[in-house]
Amino acid sequence: MEDWASGLSTLREQMRRASEVATSLTPSKQVVASADDQAVVAMSAANEATESAIPAEAAPILSSAAIAPARNATPSTTALLERARRLLKLGDVAAARLLMDRAATDGNAEAEFALAETFDPSRLAAWRVRGVRPDTDKARSLYEQALRHGFAEAATRLSSLK
Repeated sequence: MEDWASGLSTLREQMRRASEVATSLTPSKQVVASADDQAVVAMSAANEATESAIPAEAAPILSSAAIAPARNATPSTTALLERARRLLKLGDVAAARLLMDRAATDGNAEAEFALAETFDPSRLAAWRVRGVRPDTDKARSLYEQALRHGFAEAATRLSSLK
């Protein structure tokens, strides 16, 4: 019974910290406006509150392209990509996809490439992600878009897709 009570207390503390993080976002820092996007921000804030509990070996290994700062991106796109990178480090691929998709809508090649990686079976396997379905056709399409928009590394990934 004590373990349950201790777990409940820990969960309450994490939720309190997540709430503080979510409310500390000023409008200038918050780049998402829809209710769905605000829910993603709140969920990622809760994930960040527990980030220290995740062993480093459990976090996905990101390619250098996914870690590199965005080139020729607007401040909102840069913020979306940075938030998506943090979500990927936490293993929250689904939420990261939402933010990357929003960043990619402006034709940002780096966002398209990073989003393609989240559908690429070899990248998901390298990150040791479970419970996320790869989609080779979607990855191929996004890599092609990134290549058309000038992201050269996409050509290498396209050739390695089966």
